[in-house]
Amino acid sequence: MTWSVDTLRQVAAGVVVLSYLGLCAGTWRLHRARQAKAERAVAALAPAVAGTPPVLALHASQTGTAEQIALQTAQALHRAGVPVRLCSLSQLQPDELRATERALFIVSTYGEGDAPDAAAAFVRRAMNPNRPLALDALHCGVLALGDRSYQHFCGFGRTLDAWLQQRGAQALFDRIDVDQGDSGALLKWQH
Repeated sequence: MTWSVDTLRQVAAGVVVLSYLGLCAGTWRLHRARQAKAERAVAALAPAVAGTPPVLALHASQTGTAEQIALQTAQALHRAGVPVRLCSLSQLQPDELRATERALFIVSTYGEGDAPDAAAAFVRRAMNPNRPLALDALHCGVLALGDRSYQHFCGFGRTLDAWLQQRGAQALFDRIDVDQGDSGALLKWQH
């Protein structure tokens, strides 16, 4: 039996499509497993004691790095006896941020200074210049993740930090910029 060139092309195209679908399914399963592990870790964090507001550990990640650092930060605070709440920046409502006393922002930058997809909702809701948000009671710190090879290194982290200051938030420490997972900058964050 001989196969025509068209038949071989169709078989090859089918193999490519099935391989792609398999890759997508594997990636989805890996993402779900990582998400379930993070949810279990968050559930293990003790709730805040009545009258003691938790520190918000907020993350905005494109690839998961900022989320992982936020989880590690929340776990370290928890081990130190500090009540903490881990939350994606996309889930945070402006009124909730206004009522918060302490927050740590761990954010990545996507492309040339853009907010990651996980922060798009927050940017629309809270950082909208037409909706001024007073944050005078907020004490915060910003860890900005980026890559120096881009012109707007840590662009979203810098934009967020400036926006927080413009809204009256008080910095707990100077923003920490991290170039491609620089261990020195991350060690500074841990302190």
